[in-house]
Amino acid sequence: MAMHHRVCIVEAESSRHTFAIGGPDEDGSFDYGLFQINDRYWCNNGSNPGKGCNVRCRDLSDDITTASICAKTIYK
Repeated sequence: MAMHHRVCIVEAESSRHTFAIGGPDEDGSFDYGLFQINDRYWCNNGSNPGKGCNVRCRDLSDDITTASICAKTIYK
């Protein structure tokens, strides 16, 4: 994913707020971090990493590297 696409997503989804948490969505799920990555399929709310990105949701809100890697996984 090109850098300018990532910047646009971050601006639109979280207004550049690393600790943004959105939701609950209609299905009861929440969105985390710069990219607002959803916990239904991509991150685990428990104490262990899991789901599609194999990360804890809270890690998406304090580590932009983890969030960026997960966003790239979702993009693929």
